[in-house]
Amino acid sequence: MLYYLLILVDTEENVSSDYIFKVVAIGDSMVGKTALIQRYATAQFRDNYITTMGMNLVTKNIELDNLKIEYCLWDIAGQPSFSSIVPMYYQGALGAFVVFDMTRKITFENVEKWMQELKQHTGVIPIIMLGNKNDLTEKIEVTKEEIELKIKELSQKWTQPINFFETSAKIDYQVTDSFVSMADSILQLVKEEDEEDDDYSFL
Repeated sequence: MLYYLLILVDTEENVSSDYIFKVVAIGDSMVGKTALIQRYATAQFRDNYITTMGMNLVTKNIELDNLKIEYCLWDIAGQPSFSSIVPMYYQGALGAFVVFDMTRKITFENVEKWMQELKQHTGVIPIIMLGNKNDLTEKIEVTKEEIELKIKELSQKWTQPINFFETSAKIDYQVTDSFVSMADSILQLVKEEDEEDDDYSFL
């Protein structure tokens, strides 16, 4: 079985990070996971992307609340043929993007399958659902009502909140907002854990 690893490192500042955040992007093949990550990390977009074989890794150095964070974005292949090697990619994930293509309803219907796989390999972590390709307005097959209902159902099933963004990697619609929102959610959880550890250190 063939798969490859692409590493893109933002080297604007060659300094150590306060935190390293590993986040996975999952969903059916060709929903735009690679395009979204590349748009966020490089501010670039191509009309044609090579289908991810296994996993791509992109890293970007960001700053939140005066803290330096190495944002590690794991773009996981959506093809069933790679299912046997996927579980290892979930290890250590602090957050997850579940991506579907708003112009292909089947990819939206498969969101629950991806959620089930995610929950098998991670604990309770921040989850953001991304409805990509919203710029193709005449081809959209998923309604806002269907999305809201699905989010409500999944939130109740997994007893945790699930955030949602409509996105377009092509026109850069809400891409940065969604990735920053994820990083911020993780940071707040990490800070809470650090505070709890400090409290226990006095016992």
